[in-house]
Amino acid sequence: MLEPASPGCAPDTFLAVRIARLHKLACFLTGGLAHFLARVCWLAVPCHSFGDNRLCSNAIAGEPFPGARKVVRATALLGKPFLSERVANQNASIKVLPFNSSMHFPVRFLFVFFAFLVSAALLRSATAAQAYVIVDAQTGYVLEEQEPRKKLQVGSLTKIATASVVLDWAEKKGGDLNQAVAIPQAAFVGVLENNIGFQPGDSITLRDLLYAALVGSDNIAAYTLANHVGARLASLLPSDVASKLTPVDAFVAQMNALAKQLRMERTRFVNPHGIDYKVRPMPFSTAEDMARLTRYAMNKASFRFYVSQKERQISFDRSGHRFNYVLRNTNELLGKDGIDGVKTGRTARAGDCLILSSNREPEVVTQGQTTTVYPRRLILVLLGSTNRFGEGAGLVQRGWQLYDQWAAGGRLADSKRML
Repeated sequence: MLEPASPGCAPDTFLAVRIARLHKLACFLTGGLAHFLARVCWLAVPCHSFGDNRLCSNAIAGEPFPGARKVVRATALLGKPFLSERVANQNASIKVLPFNSSMHFPVRFLFVFFAFLVSAALLRSATAAQAYVIVDAQTGYVLEEQEPRKKLQVGSLTKIATASVVLDWAEKKGGDLNQAVAIPQAAFVGVLENNIGFQPGDSITLRDLLYAALVGSDNIAAYTLANHVGARLASLLPSDVASKLTPVDAFVAQMNALAKQLRMERTRFVNPHGIDYKVRPMPFSTAEDMARLTRYAMNKASFRFYVSQKERQISFDRSGHRFNYVLRNTNELLGKDGIDGVKTGRTARAGDCLILSSNREPEVVTQGQTTTVYPRRLILVLLGSTNRFGEGAGLVQRGWQLYDQWAAGGRLADSKRML
């Protein structure tokens, strides 16, 4: 299910939601199991002799004490038996010691503590993202990563590439984003939900389509952009090549050309919106590659403006009537902890995905007569999460801690850790 719409698949429409709920159920069951194990350990772990109600209760010399075991011939530690069933001094009487329940505490506490450690580990494995990477946007230095090169589906994060190709076309080929275009019938194929309420033939500007794709994550808008711009890109190709491609095919080819230019070597785009249901070949990318793409996109002031909008009203015409719709950004973290973008994504295969940009005021460093200004922006890519906003917020905070440590150490950039 892409955000906000889902692929046209009746059996799997809510599969992503079911998967998330199963993960939460696993968390509850794991926590319950840990508590159960802790209680069992507390009640059932056998106590040592010194923890019984009496130690020997005025034991007569030579009387076996309760719970005594036969001599164990173990010499590994002391070179002689370490347990005897009789008192060592045959003539000695043994003083009664009152029972103290605290004698049970150390052993039982260790068992309980261990059970909760296991619980925490299992809970972490049930909620952690499949992959993430935290990057300094200015230099491309990787501050922290987990499975950064693992091929995964990325859902609507694909629309970052779609918008980048459209903006490149507008900048380099003089494309007019205020031009109104018609929404084609093909834009509705594979999409069940239509939150904005588009219909085939509606007229809308390319600029408002960009808002719909980036702020509202609308699939119909992404396809319409690709169809219109792709037709212009195809006209620039040799006629024998252009005749074999649909406008959307030509557009997707440009998306993959951009990926190659950015050294996104483990990425394949197959459509402009990221739907991966009943799609062959399957699209994929990696956390590392999506960080490269996001750095490229965030260098455009226009892109930064689009993805920073919490709300935006768009308009479209239908048979002479004007319709308005207020988009609300699918990124719930926008505006928190310096977060000013970028994009959400979700499909049944991809799980919950999120890319965040967090910005701080530039740091000014003066050394002698030299003043250096360091822009400060982090990019976080999170793929395959079940709690993307919770994990994303935590990783952004961690990212700034790592950035501060890196900056304090002189911003040394190991070439092996650069995008």
